Amino acid sequence: MSVKSERGFTSVQFALVFPAFLTLALFVFEVTRFFYVNIQLQDVLEQVIWQAKLGENRDLEANAKALAEAFGVQLIDPEELEVEAFSSSGVAGIADSTTAGLGGAGDVVRYEMRYAYSFFGNLGERAWEPVDLEFVEIRRNEPAFR
Repeated sequence: MSVKSERGFTSVQFALVFPAFLTLALFVFEVTRFFYVNIQLQDVLEQVIWQAKLGENRDLEANAKALAEAFGVQLIDPEELEVEAFSSSGVAGIADSTTAGLGGAGDVVRYEMRYAYSFFGNLGERAWEPVDLEFVEIRRNEPAFR
């Protein structure tokens, strides 16, 4: 083969391989971003529960939004966070409980946090439909001291 017959072959190879490589790189980036946001939201919920149990901040949703901003994570839109708490006197009824609130001493509390995560969220209107991430924690309040 002469050099003349191979001219432009590298450009053709690049044109064929680059879109696949770019797609793979974007996929890896987005999956990494998804797991990072997931971990950050779990940390936010843990802090919200901790502060609510200590009685420092009883407004769960406002506290979650403030913590998301305080963590400095640019990937989480605090306005998309929703936090609720449902209490029950026993573990058996906690899954169906609709009694809102943090409950009393010894009560079981189900904390729910939802976040509308959109893949490729920085693309504006071209982004995919948001996926609801839901985090549920069930905790028992400390018993009353006598």
